[in-house]
Amino acid sequence: MNYLMKVTLIGLVSGIAGTGIGGLTAFFVKDVNRRFLSFILELSAGLMTSVVCFELIPEAFTYGGNVLAFAGVFAGVLTMLAVEELMVRYQSAKPKKSSSSLLRTGILMSVGIALHNFPEALP
Repeated sequence: MNYLMKVTLIGLVSGIAGTGIGGLTAFFVKDVNRRFLSFILELSAGLMTSVVCFELIPEAFTYGGNVLAFAGVFAGVLTMLAVEELMVRYQSAKPKKSSSSLLRTGILMSVGIALHNFPEALP
């Protein structure tokens, strides 16, 4: 098996395994401690922030130049602020049963991850 096939297979297996284990855990665990869920969200937000700061932004400056890199960061911040504002308005319109900031944080992170992965799907 050549090198490219090995790397592709390892990436496929690790991606499926990580997502599968996380999905199965969420599916089978019914009652999650709020403190644990908060910790997991904080950990994943920290990991995402470190990837952006230490890998993506320096690469953007290298390949895109200063203006384009700053424009991309600014557009990303504005997009996340807009998504958060939409979520606040949506939750304000709903009847108040239980205002869950963890749910809002999770949704915001999901949107951020989806937007982060969007360019990888482009040809």
